[in-house]
Amino acid sequence: MGIGIMDAGARRNIELHIEELVLEGFPETDQDRITAAVEKELSRLMSTGKISELLGQDNRTREVDGGRLEIEPGASAELTGIGIARSLYGGLKR
Repeated sequence: MGIGIMDAGARRNIELHIEELVLEGFPETDQDRITAAVEKELSRLMSTGKISELLGQDNRTREVDGGRLEIEPGASAELTGIGIARSLYGGLKR
């Protein structure tokens, strides 16, 4: 999964690449919708701040701990994806 955004603070484009997003326990029919919601929400979150400040000096983060995410039973694929994206983004800030 790849997300391209413009870092307004540094005036440059940043590409975020997530090598693998494992969605165990979700219906296969929801997995593409969850992934799309993750991409959309991460793009939105990352476009609102100065990403360079979150990434550090070399502008690289190799691993992000998104913490623990609890999803309500019956939550839509879109809400699930938004929750995942917010957890990942929160991990960048730690």
